[in-house]
Amino acid sequence: MISTPTSQPRGLFTATKAAEYLGVAVSTVRAWAYLGKLPFVKLGEGKHAPLRFRHEDLEAFIDAHWFPIRI
Repeated sequence: MISTPTSQPRGLFTATKAAEYLGVAVSTVRAWAYLGKLPFVKLGEGKHAPLRFRHEDLEAFIDAHWFPIRI
């Protein structure tokens, strides 16, 4: 499948890519994950196992924290 600008990203995001997508630091993404604010999967065991994030969970996080401007 060829990716186009309008297509949804597929697969899992690394903590770095999730941070870029959300516009925050990688440490913030990891903190939100460990605080239970952002769903993730841990690949492996131990405290240094990589974390991965689904696109739809990142979108849901954005939607849940969106503040509309009131004029």
